Amino acid sequence: TAGGISQKLPIKNDGNTLISGALNVLGNTTLNNATTCISSLNVSGVTTLSNKTIINGIANIHGGIPYAVSNNYMQKGSLTIGDIDLNYGGGNSWVTNTSGLLLECFNNTEIAVHDGGKRVASLMYYQGDTTNRITIGRN
Repeated sequence: TAGGISQKLPIKNDGNTLISGALNVLGNTTLNNATTCISSLNVSGVTTLSNKTIINGIANIHGGIPYAVSNNYMQKGSLTIGDIDLNYGGGNSWVTNTSGLLLECFNNTEIAVHDGGKRVASLMYYQGDTTNRITIGRN
């Protein structure tokens, strides 16, 4: 948008980019280096974010009908995944709705909580390969 008028402008990002206001991205897009968007980033299509992705606010990944974020039930720093009109998981092996949250790894992965500088506590530790074990509550 230039001067309040919506325009289609080609963007070549070879360095750092600062965008004030809303950025609407359509089609296949790759953002490299430091791109800062102050306000909102709306993406439609395939977007590749390289390097670190830092979100200061609420992250909401949904299929079109979100609820909690839209109704102000979440706060900055939270992540909401899913859609109130869809179901996830419950199949066998790979299906079109394999899971609402999928962690991929080489062999092992973990979900942990950082308790305000006091400790990092494991909620779930998965050991794959020939071990094939899930440990709940490992310190």
